[in-house]
Amino acid sequence: MSSYIRMTAIAMTALIGSALIGSALVANQTTGADTTRDTDGAHIAKLSSTIPDIRVSETHVLPQNPDQSELDGFCSHYLTQDVSAYGEMVQKAGWLVTSEHQEGGLHFVSFSSALDPGTSGVCFGRNGNLAMFGDGKLLAIAYSARPDDLVIGSLDPLDQKPGEFYIGDGTGPYAPIAKMTVRGGISAITPLPAQESYCGGKAVIPNIYGKQIFDARKPLRSAGWRPNSSPDEGYGGTVTHLRKSVPEVDGCSGTGYGFCTYAYRKGKMTLGMTSVGEEYNIIGYSVDCGE
Repeated sequence: MSSYIRMTAIAMTALIGSALIGSALVANQTTGADTTRDTDGAHIAKLSSTIPDIRVSETHVLPQNPDQSELDGFCSHYLTQDVSAYGEMVQKAGWLVTSEHQEGGLHFVSFSSALDPGTSGVCFGRNGNLAMFGDGKLLAIAYSARPDDLVIGSLDPLDQKPGEFYIGDGTGPYAPIAKMTVRGGISAITPLPAQESYCGGKAVIPNIYGKQIFDARKPLRSAGWRPNSSPDEGYGGTVTHLRKSVPEVDGCSGTGYGFCTYAYRKGKMTLGMTSVGEEYNIIGYSVDCGE
């Protein structure tokens, strides 16, 4: 499996809400800073962003959650179970912990102020942020400068790629909004790259996130991927119609967000993709190296 965030309806923990924490942080830290230092002034950790509307603030103080909404039980599967000591810090400030990951000496926690139920097992968060901890304390927080339409979601690790993560879209079951790479204490949030490689570089996946399946097929073919769907087993409706132009479609849900899956092969390697909605926009994929 690879960067695909397993986009089944019940497992979309990447979906948390917009980040309004920026204004609350102003009183507690130097806004816009992206480094932490020891007492001698040496750099010990850094969190930065090259995306203008995902901003990073150095802070050792986590503001209290301004939203006191009661959690709807429908959304309880979004919460991280058995949180770490860092997750407990976030919970004590009244926030909902939606993901946690440790990389080297750093610990990352995504959190939301509230979760609103949707359909197909999907919930939508409010006030989504990403915190970086180390040495027992909060070091920095990443938040959205445009919380109404750019929403930081949970942090999801890329398989076969230690220290590399995608940041999910909190506005719904859509493509990731950014990538974060952690190397030696340096953590950088950047736009999605033009491509990702897996299986020792043999499997190259162009950035087809957000593209319609009709537009994604050409770059995939250029990268050596060919349709690998199962034989027609009497599928009706959407699948039968879509297979006329997209033979690699493997199945579609008939209700909710209209998820469809697609199958490809390159030698022994296989690629599975998922799209959402009537426009069939790609939201995730997985790679099997066939080993």
